[in-house]
Amino acid sequence: MTPTPPPLDRLFKAARLVRRPAPDAPSLAAETRALAAWKSAPMESDYPLLLPVLRLGFACACFIMVCTAGFSLWEWNKMSYNEVTSSAVVVNWAWRR
Repeated sequence: MTPTPPPLDRLFKAARLVRRPAPDAPSLAAETRALAAWKSAPMESDYPLLLPVLRLGFACACFIMVCTAGFSLWEWNKMSYNEVTSSAVVVNWAWRR
């Protein structure tokens, strides 16, 4: 970086030494206008497609879950009573160990 010339150094030093009073609180009208502009502005996002992709993924997962439950119940209703009891016996035997 190139060094600043001496007149600029003096100007920057003088600007640093100037004391200004703290600004007063903004008026109610200015605050209201700022808040209204902030609320009416569109939402900005770094990932604009993230929410739609997550919604689609959730909908697909729900669809797959409902289809799986439906097919399982359909197959379970087609089974004979002996098949249901034999699988229940295997599950009970496995839980005892």
